[in-house]
Amino acid sequence: MYLTKRNTLGMTLIELTMTVGLMTIVMGALFTLSLSLSDTVQNYNATITATDEARRALQILIPRLSHASRQTVNWNELPGSVLRFRMPTDLDGNGTCVDVGGNLELGQVVTIQRDTQDANNDGMTDNQLVMIQGNNITVLANHLFNPPEVENADGSFNDTNGNGRLDRGFFVTIDNNTIQVHIDTFGQSRRGHQFVINVEERVAPRNP
Repeated sequence: MYLTKRNTLGMTLIELTMTVGLMTIVMGALFTLSLSLSDTVQNYNATITATDEARRALQILIPRLSHASRQTVNWNELPGSVLRFRMPTDLDGNGTCVDVGGNLELGQVVTIQRDTQDANNDGMTDNQLVMIQGNNITVLANHLFNPPEVENADGSFNDTNGNGRLDRGFFVTIDNNTIQVHIDTFGQSRRGHQFVINVEERVAPRNP
């Protein structure tokens, strides 16, 4: 009697099915991991961008507000979403910001607000914070949170993004003779989830 050797060069249907199944599971896990890493990177980049936008605005605004004339600040309109002030400026070219009569020379009114009227004609409005001084328009921040959440008389507010905080985009409050600037910028994940970055700084105008 003669015995025949089993052909070991091929795969049975069961072995092939198991191999394909295992490869599908591994590829699915790798794809899920890739999406997770992509989401993490995008969230990180969006957070960094939103934070940089807000901090850039403060870096430009706070030094100017620190040198502003206290008498020119629109105290009677604060707290509010528009800030106005004037800074000492050497108007007569004598090397100082004081004229021959000893009076403080002041430059044009500086206005900080949302670019609701598209003052710089770049197509961006409520999501942009601008500084307007005469014909000069400087973009302080993009990705400004919008629409701003409104606080009710009883202190409640419509928490549209569910973060438990009142987000207004740009808002200025006062405490005695100091001004506190609040800036809220936002980022968005790949899945459409919006998160808000809040930065704030307190400053007291140094000039009379």
